[in-house]
Amino acid sequence: MAQAPAAAAGPDDRLTKLEKSVRFWRWFSMGVGGMFLLVTLGQGWLLYTSMQVLRTRKVEIVNAKGVAVEISADADGEGQVSIRNGKGDPRIVLGTSRKNTGLIDIYGMHEERVAGLGGTASGGMLVLFNSSGHRVVDVQALKNNCGAVMVHNFDGELRHSMSGEDSRMR
Repeated sequence: MAQAPAAAAGPDDRLTKLEKSVRFWRWFSMGVGGMFLLVTLGQGWLLYTSMQVLRTRKVEIVNAKGVAVEISADADGEGQVSIRNGKGDPRIVLGTSRKNTGLIDIYGMHEERVAGLGGTASGGMLVLFNSSGHRVVDVQALKNNCGAVMVHNFDGELRHSMSGEDSRMR
């Protein structure tokens, strides 16, 4: 004997199923909308607020030929900025000296230092070098608050010097 087909669902059962489905999709769409709103607000906050601090040990600005500018800190915490030519050789270096004062070094075409500007315990100092790397001119502040100029020969030996103390009016 064949079984009789199941009775068709009544209108009340279909209405209950439909109400459950509508409730599910309503909560689901509200959840998706809420997540979309949170993501949008989060991205807006990231895009339109600025960072207070950026911390790193080294920043390199590069071009097609390599590093053009380097900002770095060594293990002792000394900061340095190096501006380089197209070959990557440093041409201007800003940093701190071993005596914890500011320092600017300028390099020539053959990677030799040609000028230096820095601080000393008594004030500022300017040093010019020849193509062999020897000092040829020093200009600096002395401990007695006077200036001094020193001229050296090709080998860096002192030849003439003059200080403000020598010509001070009494």
